[in-house]
Amino acid sequence: MDKDHRAAFASQSPLLSREHRAAFNDQWRAIAASFERSPRAAVEDADHLVAQTIARLAETFTQERAHLEARWGHGVEPTHEDLRQTLEAYRRFLLRLLAI
Repeated sequence: MDKDHRAAFASQSPLLSREHRAAFNDQWRAIAASFERSPRAAVEDADHLVAQTIARLAETFTQERAHLEARWGHGVEPTHEDLRQTLEAYRRFLLRLLAI
């Protein structure tokens, strides 16, 4: 990863809120701690936690996409610059995803 991409990652807010990250981390620690006494349940819980995390990321994308589309919605034809800025916003969002 080059310097420009690292700078882009650092300048973006995390895709999950601090509260969500803390809750997911706490859940992971509890799952890991439960493995010795119930390995199968721990694996099932881990699967569920990953699915929850992905769902939360999808919600984040849906919210950000709605925000981007609102910038040039309402039946008004977007300008070239509007579309360029929206494409750039999608690029930044993708870079945030790739930083995970």
